[in-house]
Amino acid sequence: LLKGNIQTEKDKKEQDRVENDLLKQLVKSSTFTDIPELLVTQEAHRMLEELEDNVRRQGGVFNDYLSSMKKTPEELFIEFAPAALDRVKTALLLRTIALEQEVEATDEEVDQDIARAKEQYKNDADLQERVASPEMRDYLATLIRNRKVIQWIKEQTKKKT
Repeated sequence: LLKGNIQTEKDKKEQDRVENDLLKQLVKSSTFTDIPELLVTQEAHRMLEELEDNVRRQGGVFNDYLSSMKKTPEELFIEFAPAALDRVKTALLLRTIALEQEVEATDEEVDQDIARAKEQYKNDADLQERVASPEMRDYLATLIRNRKVIQWIKEQTKKKT
């Protein structure tokens, strides 16, 4: 059982790596018109919040983490800007492909993900409430749509080889 879980985890990491490489190549080969600075700024802030959440979930204190890195939040924000731009470009690319190919998440798919999340967090009332929020529903719909678009891209790539 443990061996199977380890292999499943390795397979998942490899799949994620392949998908990320594919998306990077698509972004690199795509032309983007003016990307609003506001989108990049919002994404860099989101990345900073994600880092802070990760540090907290691992039992750390974000200010202690920053001190150990000898960085200020502002310095990290500036360092995140290039990656934030890439994330915005990737999101725009996925959204454009979804619109062109008419790829959407169905209500049923979103409901299934919400049910799974509620089951996973059944002992945490706060998370139960957040999982049921309209914002989470939108977030899950976007995740599902993006997974479908990535699958579509992979199928197109296979057809060309």
